[in-house]
Amino acid sequence: MAKRVIMRIELSSDARRKFENTPLSLGMTQIAVSSKLIEWFVGQDENMQGSILGWYPGWARQDLAAAVLKRIISDVKRRTYRGD
Repeated sequence: MAKRVIMRIELSSDARRKFENTPLSLGMTQIAVSSKLIEWFVGQDENMQGSILGWYPGWARQDLAAAVLKRIISDVKRRTYRGD
């Protein structure tokens, strides 16, 4: 079994209020949802992480969003053709 680590996170009161209902509607615990989100996030490349974290200025976000969508479509097509 993989070693697990427990971490604490800090949320704004608004984010916490919104997050409290999300796991219930998904049939998961808050810890399970948080874990999946973090595992997904760290699996993204630096550009995607930067975009998610809002590191790019507003004028660049539209171009970056288009580039990310093209990359996602390309990855899906590649997996579909390979049969993954």
